[in-house]
Amino acid sequence: MIRTMFGLVLAFAVASAALFGTSARADDSDWRERVKVLRIGFVAGSNPRHGLKRIEPFRRRLSLELAIPVEVLPMADTAMLIDAHTSARIDYAIYNASAYAAAEAACRCLEPLVVPKAEDGSTGYHSIIVARSDRKPASLADLKDATLVLSRPGSTAGHLVPFIELQGAGIHVDDYFQSVTFAGAPASAVKTVLLGAADAAIAWSSLSGDPEKGFDRGTLHDLVADGTMTMDEVAIVWRSRLIPHGPHAVRRGLPDALKKLLVAELVRLNELDGAAYDAVERVYGGGFVAADRSMFSLLIDAFRPQREASPAAMPKG
Repeated sequence: MIRTMFGLVLAFAVASAALFGTSARADDSDWRERVKVLRIGFVAGSNPRHGLKRIEPFRRRLSLELAIPVEVLPMADTAMLIDAHTSARIDYAIYNASAYAAAEAACRCLEPLVVPKAEDGSTGYHSIIVARSDRKPASLADLKDATLVLSRPGSTAGHLVPFIELQGAGIHVDDYFQSVTFAGAPASAVKTVLLGAADAAIAWSSLSGDPEKGFDRGTLHDLVADGTMTMDEVAIVWRSRLIPHGPHAVRRGLPDALKKLLVAELVRLNELDGAAYDAVERVYGGGFVAADRSMFSLLIDAFRPQREASPAAMPKG
């Protein structure tokens, strides 16, 4: 199920990356001679004209700071963005976490520069499994042969990450639980548990902030805030590793001097030019922080081409 999200794109990307890959030169002092224009891709959806207008403050700022022309290319969807980046038609892309992982797994040619921070300072979130506290679940062992509700097929926190992590721990979800169903959204999955129609649900949380308020962000926070539940009603039985926010990423073969300059500009962008920051980051208001590939290792493994993937990296849908 997960592979179908980007399957056709991955197959093309692996082949095209071999054709277009470049290696960094030892001397980056002349990088502006090598990079005459920086091409940035982003998902604009069905209204590219609006997308171009929205991102213009960012394009203008980056061009000024880099002292080279910057072009922005709107893409209709994530698959087109991945295709353009892995085939070197663009140099730089603005991704969600799963899309970056799919692209990097395909070509091994990309490098994340930064990820955005939330207002609480967190750079990601966690997938969690919750159960009703009155059933006193202490661990996953207490949920053997239980009924599990997920949000929707293919979602990062609600399906992809928990399947990968649990399989890596030797728990094959479809065999371990009595039944696995989908509720359409994380809040709906948790509500199903609260109503007693299922034993456990997969949701997401920042796991930072006040636990009594359901933490700072996530499914539990939203349900506590709207009065649906209190935290006394649920127990968190399992949590994933941190799932990072989506990165800004470039092709690895760009000059190191350019990549360093980009990171330096991006990490101070929110402070120096709020309009440019808001043009490319409409969800997380805490500014950018430097990122590296290791932050995405779990997701990259999940999207590795099937011929290379271990069983743990290819969960059943």
